[in-house]
Amino acid sequence: MLLSETWLRPGNKLSIINYFTYRADRLTGRGGGVAVLIKKDIRHSPIYFSNLQ
Repeated sequence: MLLSETWLRPGNKLSIINYFTYRADRLTGRGGGVAVLIKKDIRHSPIYFSNLQ
């Protein structure tokens, strides 16, 4: 599941039972942020990018 405009900050918790959560929160300003939730029974490997601009 992909989420955009999460409005989450690093101190906010986002956890859903049986899902791994990967987030990129907006650190300044209002709005923004994205999250990817992957069901725990799906094999996956995260790939981290430092900058996608």
